[in-house]
Amino acid sequence: GTLNLLLCYPITSRDLLMGKWLGLSWVLTITIIAGLLLPASLAIYAGHSIIPWLNFTLLSLWIGIIFIAIATLLSTTLWERARLLGLILGLWLLLTVLFDVGLMGMMVYSNGKLPTELVNAIFYLNPTSLFRFLNTSILFDASVLQQMGWQSQIPSIPKLIAALLLWTIIPMIVAVDKMQRKGQYPCHFLKVSPTNSMMH
Repeated sequence: GTLNLLLCYPITSRDLLMGKWLGLSWVLTITIIAGLLLPASLAIYAGHSIIPWLNFTLLSLWIGIIFIAIATLLSTTLWERARLLGLILGLWLLLTVLFDVGLMGMMVYSNGKLPTELVNAIFYLNPTSLFRFLNTSILFDASVLQQMGWQSQIPSIPKLIAALLLWTIIPMIVAVDKMQRKGQYPCHFLKVSPTNSMMH
């Protein structure tokens, strides 16, 4: 609703979507920092290193910003708030819960014979899996991962970072492109013209 209304004013779709994405990302940044400030302070007071907390905070911000980018893309597809909210919640459930369950089911069905390359390629389709892999790779060194048997299963850190960067950028590029294809002033959805909107 508000997206259509704002686009009735002389503002480009790119500026509007980028402003929406950056604004929500800033709110998320403040929220996460405020939520982790107290436990991080207690950990530092107890003599623990602040580096793991910084890593976890930055990665949490990053995955949150990625989901905001995905939600921004979805908002350019559906104009009804109720349907959009349901779609976002369904996508969150799919990526955080059902994705892993489905992959485990595939591995069980194949008796663990799925190629490692195929499993890694499937993981690139889910930003939350990439977030978990990157977080694990940063928190644990190579020797620990090797003892746990995970070193060969987790892609390298540069690949994970590159994949997460693509998950950050591509949804916004597609969202801007979709809005530009719809036209800069979609006031026909609201049954008002840009001139009347400016007068009010």
